[in-house]
Amino acid sequence: MVFTKRNFAVLVFIFWGSVNALVLSGCGNNNNKEARPTELSFGSEVSGNLASGEGHFFIVQPAEAGLMIVETSGDLRMRLEAFDESDNKLWENIGGGQNGNARLVMFVEAGKAYNIKLTEMLSNLEVWGSAPEGGPYQITANLEPGSDQVYVAGYVGQGQNERAMLWKNGVAQALSNTQSVALPVYVSGSDVYVGGLVGQGQNARRATLWKNGVAQALGNTQSEALSVYVSGSDVYVAGYVGQGQNARATLWKNGIAQALGNTAAWSVYVSGSDVYVAGYVSQGQNERATLWKNGVAQALGNTQSWANSVYVSGSDVYVGGLVGQGQSERATLWKNGIAQTLSDTQSAAYSVFAR
Repeated sequence: MVFTKRNFAVLVFIFWGSVNALVLSGCGNNNNKEARPTELSFGSEVSGNLASGEGHFFIVQPAEAGLMIVETSGDLRMRLEAFDESDNKLWENIGGGQNGNARLVMFVEAGKAYNIKLTEMLSNLEVWGSAPEGGPYQITANLEPGSDQVYVAGYVGQGQNERAMLWKNGVAQALSNTQSVALPVYVSGSDVYVGGLVGQGQNARRATLWKNGVAQALGNTQSEALSVYVSGSDVYVAGYVGQGQNARATLWKNGIAQALGNTAAWSVYVSGSDVYVAGYVSQGQNERATLWKNGVAQALGNTQSWANSVYVSGSDVYVGGLVGQGQSERATLWKNGIAQTLSDTQSAAYSVFAR
């Protein structure tokens, strides 16, 4: 599907924030969504009684964003489901703990309404087709301070039906209505950047950058965007243009391409005024792990090797990758150009972080 040896199907970016307010309201012992809700503040509890086959609905209307935790207690085996204002299902949890109590954990945004549905499940001892007996329950909601926002880039579908997707706190956003894949994701302030490719067939894939869901084509030939980094107002994308022996490691800065060398660039990192790119170049039948600093190449290996990730901490530059091929592949970490083998069995390193 994708040029890279690695599985880029899921990449995650976490943005930290803080929260302090939420109100949960419920409709008590009523199966009607339109019933007058009962308010529940943090730490408070709503009690109810489920009749056989009945569902109870609650509405969450957070005053602030945060990570909401909804829990049930009682002797019933319960299910919790969360829906948005358009009744699209966002989350589901089936009770599996003691007495079958359910626990639903999800991120909620300020100013939005979320519908929570509580129903009883059949116990493991009941026969399918029989009805639950019902009974009393309690439900509470809490919000953890310092909750996080989680972004995941990837795709849904397969083959010609692949569609680039961005999930924010589990809620999906389609980035394209044609064959496409989202690879890296990067968040800077309120802006969300996603790299990837759009197009069908080996010769039709085009490197693409989405900013807040709006696509910008980076290449007009076979190409892919494999890494994104934002520094101030500058947006850097690493990837490749071309295919086979004509592939070129490429760095885009604000949409302007710079060819670095043959083959591919996997990772970009900016430290001050210095731009580091990790990748590899082809030399005959072999590939060599390479680090570019401000466009100048430094060979990291003199045998078959790949540089997959770069990270800078202070004056130290770390690169993760591999040396060797087939069963002789070994995960390798380079620190300031000095290699350290991380494993004595077949292995590879795909990401590096230092602090």
